[in-house]
Amino acid sequence: MTDHRFLRTDQDIERNFVSLLRTMSFNDITIAKLVDKTMISRPTFYEHFDNLYDLAERTVEEYLRPFEEIFAESLDRKSKHVGIQEIYPQFANKIADTLIGYRKEYLAVRKIPLGTNSFDQRLKEILLTNLAPYFSDSQNKLNVIYLTGILLGNLDFVLEEQRVPKVSEVLAGMDSVMEIISGKGV
Repeated sequence: MTDHRFLRTDQDIERNFVSLLRTMSFNDITIAKLVDKTMISRPTFYEHFDNLYDLAERTVEEYLRPFEEIFAESLDRKSKHVGIQEIYPQFANKIADTLIGYRKEYLAVRKIPLGTNSFDQRLKEILLTNLAPYFSDSQNKLNVIYLTGILLGNLDFVLEEQRVPKVSEVLAGMDSVMEIISGKGV
């Protein structure tokens, strides 16, 4: 049986860790500062986490969980030919609600320097994994990578503008990029 006090302490540590991240860089956070802010002892911290990197990785995973759930729910129907108009509306608003509701926290968590385990890298893996079944051949692998890039760009847009770009805006942006690539636009 799960001890609710232990879980609550986990959550308190994570919440205070993110709160510190909002005001200072990860490299400036110490266990001493964190236990002081959380009002726990150092041994209590070590009962829950091995070190700050363990806390950081678990915090990133916690903040990725809603995305995994949204993608699993929204992308459960397999199709060989899926356009952005079909995929995008299924999860864009749910993602935006999550991002906007916890905007400052997501901005802080995205700054944790964990390399391949960072928030953005892990989200990219989640996107690639969930989008890959919609595309069959190797040429479409490039499409999955492009679509993942667009969705990651949308994440930046939602955090900055605090709204979901309309499908027409996304398509117009893609058209503009294609004009630049083809040499027609500047």
